[in-house]
Amino acid sequence: MSSELKCLRFVGLCLSGTKSTKSSMAILDYYQEHDKVILSHIYDRISVLDQMSSDDLILQNLNSLDNLSAVFVNAPLQLPKCMRCRLACPGYDLCSEPEILWMKNFYDLESIQKKPHKILSPYTERCAELYWKTGHEEESFVLDHAGGANKASIMFRAMYLNRAFHTDPKMKRDKNHNKDQVVWHQFYPQISMWQWGRSLKVAKSHLRHYSHSVYGKEAREIFLGAIAKKTSLFFYDVEGKKIINDKHSFDALLGALTAFSFYNNEYFKRPKSFPKNEAWPIVPT
Repeated sequence: MSSELKCLRFVGLCLSGTKSTKSSMAILDYYQEHDKVILSHIYDRISVLDQMSSDDLILQNLNSLDNLSAVFVNAPLQLPKCMRCRLACPGYDLCSEPEILWMKNFYDLESIQKKPHKILSPYTERCAELYWKTGHEEESFVLDHAGGANKASIMFRAMYLNRAFHTDPKMKRDKNHNKDQVVWHQFYPQISMWQWGRSLKVAKSHLRHYSHSVYGKEAREIFLGAIAKKTSLFFYDVEGKKIINDKHSFDALLGALTAFSFYNNEYFKRPKSFPKNEAWPIVPT
């Protein structure tokens, strides 16, 4: 397919710690005229290169993409409510901010349902992770707190990259595309895997174990075979091998696929009761 044909590009970004070599980026090219989706490239094991930081390398790769539509990242792009708040603090027990009231109500309902009582920590938790803990019809998901030990550093990195992409004067884009129109959203890899996998009729056992150190490779290979057979997605053998062998590259693909679902308006919409100023990560339907 000619590279001169116009396409839209969707990026999935799987971030790890700044000093690790596990970050990956997947690029999907969507040729609207032919209704064809191509996984054009996987940047895997992104690390320092010739004195260029991994962050600068990610930004450079993003900046090189014409017709970029969306970047979906596996990390929060918004701080927990208490860390964004600038009001005089009465303590969260007395707080009347909508996000805090929503989370307190969530924990109250958990207590009524006789689950082990847990204490709210609104400086590390967000409504979205609590919502998707129980908000899925088929499966329960354990999601790290945005400001918890497993996620905080990646959250700060994602927020930095988002800001640098949109504000750094060195980030020049093609004259026919405004980078301010490129949307950034968070996605949850395990939920995107479940949603896409169920639509492809992949066995639940494979969906649950796709990141397992022993069974994960087989699960990822089965998923990739199913999506190649049942959708218009095309990928080259070298990219397919990266995805099967490397969980982080696979998660980057899930991010790009979620971005494509978002473009097609195939995602769960924000519930009316969900706080309007709280981030709503994208989950495909």
